[in-house]
Amino acid sequence: MILLNKKSTLLNKIRETLESFDIPVYYGKSLHDENLDWNYFVFRRKGLKKSGTSKKDFNYNYFIHIVMEDFIEDGFEQEVIKAITDNTTLKLVDTEHPYDYLMKNNTDQVVEVLTLEFTKFKKGCAINE
Repeated sequence: MILLNKKSTLLNKIRETLESFDIPVYYGKSLHDENLDWNYFVFRRKGLKKSGTSKKDFNYNYFIHIVMEDFIEDGFEQEVIKAITDNTTLKLVDTEHPYDYLMKNNTDQVVEVLTLEFTKFKKGCAINE
């Protein structure tokens, strides 16, 4: 049986990296007060899938959502990508990363959301064949 030290997990490394930007960070979904500025991160796992032709290799995928009132400042997304790839074992997925727009509750405030997808390759996971 393997005991995990939660302080050293990848999820905590992601959280610590995002917290270095001095805006709130949430895991899974936002618990952000709707009366505050909507400038925060939400990160979560996307999924797990087999990688390539091996029955033992996997990719773990993660989403990081950047949520900003009005718009995300030019270049901020590159700062986030660099920080995540420098401080974790994650790599940015080679796909389009969509921007979405919503209205802040009970206001005329536009909120821009960018979803970045990252992946981690794990070779040789022990599974029953």
